[in-house]
Amino acid sequence: MSRIHEKLRAELAGLGCKSDGIYYCPHRPDEGCDCRKPAPGLILKAAKELGIDMAGSWMIGDKEIDLETARRAGCHGIRVPTNGSGLAEAVDTIALAENGSRAVESP
Repeated sequence: MSRIHEKLRAELAGLGCKSDGIYYCPHRPDEGCDCRKPAPGLILKAAKELGIDMAGSWMIGDKEIDLETARRAGCHGIRVPTNGSGLAEAVDTIALAENGSRAVESP
């Protein structure tokens, strides 16, 4: 898991992004926790710990469940292809939205 997180941090750093933390759910689907997607528990925990404004935040994911999680947490969601490509495009879309340009959230 730590190698995956390091790769993600490196990819984001290469795009000029900074990561303040990575959160993941260690539970099985049948455990009924509040941190497994689409429950927003981990996002809300990060928001509290890091002082994040959810209304002005974005969740990048590769599945529909990620967009549902973002909606439940009260933030924007954008979808990237599962194969890992598209992260730069997602970051560009978010940057445009943050600079006042019109951005459409991924379906």
